[in-house]
Amino acid sequence: MAAVFANTVYMGIPLFLSAFGEDGTLPAVVATLLSNLVLIAVSVTALEISRVRTQGPGRVGAQVASALLRNPILLSLFAGVLASSLALRI
Repeated sequence: MAAVFANTVYMGIPLFLSAFGEDGTLPAVVATLLSNLVLIAVSVTALEISRVRTQGPGRVGAQVASALLRNPILLSLFAGVLASSLALRI
């Protein structure tokens, strides 16, 4: 994960904002959201499978689902999408 995780949140989005303005930043935000969602979910899944692989498939699936549902980064991504879709202002 360390080799492929892009620093788009801290560098990419501000650069897009300065280059294209607020209206042009949406593609960078969506790309960052999707890449983080996929990369983190795949990484957590692989780690959990390797950790409990000696147990039955049902137990492995439950452990993976539990880890994904409790991951603070994934939860924050979904909370941000929910807040944005409800037009909540901070």
